Amino acid sequence: MDALWDAFEKVARSDQVFYDGRYQTHKGKWLESKVVEYLGRLFPGDSIYSGLAYPDLNRGAGATTELDIAVAFGPFLILSEAKAKQFRLEGQLGDIGRLRTDIRVNVQDAFDQAKRAADYIEATERPGFIESSSGRTLTIDKQNLSKVFLMTVSLHQLSGLATTLAVFQDFGLFGASEYPFSISIADLEFVTEFTAHPDVFLHYIEKRLEVQKLPIDFNADELDFLGAYLDTRFAKPYFWEREGDFNAVALNGFSAAFDDLMMFRRGLLSEEPQIGLSLPEVIKEVLTQLLTMGDGNSLKIAFEILGLPREVLRAISQLLHEMRRMNT
Repeated sequence: MDALWDAFEKVARSDQVFYDGRYQTHKGKWLESKVVEYLGRLFPGDSIYSGLAYPDLNRGAGATTELDIAVAFGPFLILSEAKAKQFRLEGQLGDIGRLRTDIRVNVQDAFDQAKRAADYIEATERPGFIESSSGRTLTIDKQNLSKVFLMTVSLHQLSGLATTLAVFQDFGLFGASEYPFSISIADLEFVTEFTAHPDVFLHYIEKRLEVQKLPIDFNADELDFLGAYLDTRFAKPYFWEREGDFNAVALNGFSAAFDDLMMFRRGLLSEEPQIGLSLPEVIKEVLTQLLTMGDGNSLKIAFEILGLPREVLRAISQLLHEMRRMNT
């Protein structure tokens, strides 16, 4: 597929007016629409905004700039930029110059734009965004804002590099040791399908960002990370810390269930693999109830529960079972 994309891009570039105009515009709009579609699996439609205009503090009074997508869900806020630039095969095969350029235009530039929106929120007493297509206003209640997540979405898969952005500091990128939740649109489709709930998706983002900053060499592609998250939630202490200290960790094999799933969907396996978050059933019930309540405090509690170690959740689960028996 990468080779086909490279060939297609070369044909498209033969007409530079078409390439810079209709072609790039269509790719960008299509990508943004898919991001909104996949986020809409998890979040209420009225919490998702796209094509948002807001004041550009760097250019002075009256100037505005745009943010591709925002999701306002209780005390949590996602600020997202989508980039449909090519990820060239030469860069994947060792051309450092092309690799650096492609990471910059797909991730660093998108991150800078999302961070610009976050900086505007930080610097403004009552920040507001206007959705250009509908005129809807998104006003940020900073007092009740708990976490802001910066997300970048690429059209192409970045060969496992999206989960290891820290290595690009040696390339002069991400110099402040700040990273976005960077993901391709194909991986976002899987992650939104299997996180299943908005609080789980947000917790997944937090863990992806947390692991980016670990003082170890960490290697995992998105589906291996997703499989490991569904099994462990990356609750502290991390599962690889139980047997000693490591300076490098590579996650492998956690994506096997997704491989089996695709084989099932293509008719190559007769039994569908069961994939989902590994939690005691009573804890799943508690999370569902908290999500149904929908207020900010309930969502914060759900978020904290997802971060608890498995042993603690088992103890809570046992306590809840005993309380139910006493009530009956």
